[in-house]
Amino acid sequence: MISTSLASSAKVALIGITVALSSCGARTPLDIGVGEGSGASGERCNGKDDDGDGLVDEDIAPQQCGRGACEETVPGCVAGVVPPCHPRTPSPEICDGIDNDCNGAVDEGLPLEAVEEVHTVARETALATLLAETPQGLRAFWRGADLTIPNLRTVALDRDGSSVGGTRTIPTRPIDEGPRLTPLPQGGWLFGYCGLIGGNDHRFTGLELDFSGNPRGPERTHLGQYNCGGSAPGVHFTGSRQLFGMATNSTISSDWRTPTMYETATLDGTSRSAGTLGSSGSPYVPPRFAQGATRIGFVTGSRPTLDGGVKLAIGAFDAHAADAPPLVPPKEIANPDGVGTMRSATIATVADDRFLVVAAGDQQPGAWRMQFAGDGAIAESPTQVIDGDLAFDMLELVPSAPGYVLVGSATKIGGAYGLGAFRLNRAGAITSQWVTRDAVGEPAWPSVVVQGGRIYVLYSWVTEHAQNEVRLVVLGCR
Repeated sequence: MISTSLASSAKVALIGITVALSSCGARTPLDIGVGEGSGASGERCNGKDDDGDGLVDEDIAPQQCGRGACEETVPGCVAGVVPPCHPRTPSPEICDGIDNDCNGAVDEGLPLEAVEEVHTVARETALATLLAETPQGLRAFWRGADLTIPNLRTVALDRDGSSVGGTRTIPTRPIDEGPRLTPLPQGGWLFGYCGLIGGNDHRFTGLELDFSGNPRGPERTHLGQYNCGGSAPGVHFTGSRQLFGMATNSTISSDWRTPTMYETATLDGTSRSAGTLGSSGSPYVPPRFAQGATRIGFVTGSRPTLDGGVKLAIGAFDAHAADAPPLVPPKEIANPDGVGTMRSATIATVADDRFLVVAAGDQQPGAWRMQFAGDGAIAESPTQVIDGDLAFDMLELVPSAPGYVLVGSATKIGGAYGLGAFRLNRAGAITSQWVTRDAVGEPAWPSVVVQGGRIYVLYSWVTEHAQNEVRLVVLGCR
């Protein structure tokens, strides 16, 4: 973001340039007709020698219009006139790594398949995975099962999904729940996790890592008076502050209700303010955040009574207020099937200050979606998005133009576990999908990155025979 002082300086500089050009006889921007191109030296497409160097209409940059396969380039000036630029005609999408229908997405709407053999990233038990994009390719993270030593692992992956270099252990306190991450504008990520301090103290911890997975400063404890065991915490960078959320287990009541807390911090991680997102939260659905234009939407779990199960709670923060509590208090959304309890929820931004939530319960197959506005108004009532006989859990939703990609693991039904990836359009409806069933192991904790038209899914594969692995599947079309 450009500061006010920089913007003012730039404005003054531009004014100075305009005055200088006017004093030399060249025209000011107000004199330039619509459709006239310009060069870096101030030359305009008008058949005249505007800059007085003896050349006419030189250095006028070419024009580009359209996108994908429809992109067209024409000269910036022809005989003193800016020529029209007409995008090429779109064609039906085919599997070629090109945006044939010119809608901003590559190979979308085509059947999803595994385009390579499943990669074994590591042979160990992982209780959480994260996949993140780097300038060189991808970086995988996972949490090992041993809580007596640092247990956050990482390895670089190339664009084919193969490991580059060896696996490293990041020097952190042992991690009990999480981690989660959010990208930072300076590169790298802000991590949030539940770290062990001493014997049984579980504290929400924040840590910055660079693209190589190296710590960029010390671990910082947040919401220090609360234990955070029980669920992976939420972490988000708003552009001006760090935002954390967690379902704490410090004040478990007789009916297993727990408060859901949030905290804001400065750019360097110094804690600023804290509060509750609900006094009756649930570790089954920890807070998740999505950035809008002026709002930060969130979804979390709510458990008002013991026999009522876990419901969803949605709300929003003011994206520009550094330390303000939620602008829209949490609003409960009941399970549309009316039975069971919510087991997973994820959120993404639709446009401006409108948010898409995808959620799943523990006693119904499939998953459902809804949309809400930044003022808390329901924009779309809960609607089935995934049907079939697999009950999905551990959902993860990421933007992927012109819509989203959703991944999730499926609980055991009919003798097999499952793993699924779904392309959704802007409205949240499925346009293509890939679902696999596994009768030997249980895919769990999936994480997803979309890059170059391919979908990379990192997950933990757990068996009853302790032959556990961290795996990566690469999806696309053929």
